Amino acid sequence: MTKHYNDHVTIADRALDFVQTVTGAVPVAAPTLVTQGTDCRHLASVLVRFTASQASALNCRVEVIPWLWGQTRTGVGAVAALGWTSLPPILVDCLVGGPLGQVFEVNCEAGDRIYLQMTATNAALVSGNAELFAGLYRVEIQPVKIHGLAAEVAAAMEQGKTPDFVQVAAVTNGIDNTYDYYVSRKVGDLSTGFQFVLANGSGNVTATIAATMQDDGTAPAGCVYQDVTVAITGATPVAAPGGTYFNANLLAVARYIRVRVVANTGGANDGDWNIQYRSA
Repeated sequence: MTKHYNDHVTIADRALDFVQTVTGAVPVAAPTLVTQGTDCRHLASVLVRFTASQASALNCRVEVIPWLWGQTRTGVGAVAALGWTSLPPILVDCLVGGPLGQVFEVNCEAGDRIYLQMTATNAALVSGNAELFAGLYRVEIQPVKIHGLAAEVAAAMEQGKTPDFVQVAAVTNGIDNTYDYYVSRKVGDLSTGFQFVLANGSGNVTATIAATMQDDGTAPAGCVYQDVTVAITGATPVAAPGGTYFNANLLAVARYIRVRVVANTGGANDGDWNIQYRSA
């Protein structure tokens, strides 16, 4: 039987055969061959993990353009033909002292292969790696046992949907500053969980949560947010040592969530913050 998606619990289980590297000086080109990218025919979506080098002296932004290989049409009534089609770009902020890795989702239901083209805003980026992982599967076989019988007698067809997990931030000895981290919400997710592990160091590290319903194509950083820290955590701001918070419906209609961390250690730069997000 096919291994069920819920059993894919490790990164190794979900990793696809695709790793792309970009630097500030050398952008990655658009695909030209069908052999580029990786097979995504069995997937409805993929997860992209972008990991940036922190050796840079300047902040940088990377534009990631997903490309899909499949049947395309160039106009109304046009005949479908195989070819590469670009999806809207995704902007990834690479901040000095910020998280090494960021994760986002790409819908690939219309494609047979997926490829990532990347361009950095300046040469400040020493290197960045984009890796693909299996996200949502289109259709899966789920073994079913009836009345406790040992034999697996039926196959239940279901859409593979698992909770969405994001490592929002994992910073040790962070430089004093204000950091904004953005989480893209999945349609249909209701329950939300946050876990904050904060260490003050020589001063204090605090965090707040804000949400927006804005979904007009504006980049997450440009949307208008409302603070929901008290509604979710009962306190504002979240202070060290942090805590774990769950909410059933408050963020159900949110498009993006912004987690803002303020580190103020008097220049010691020895505060830590580890923040995780999960929804279902």
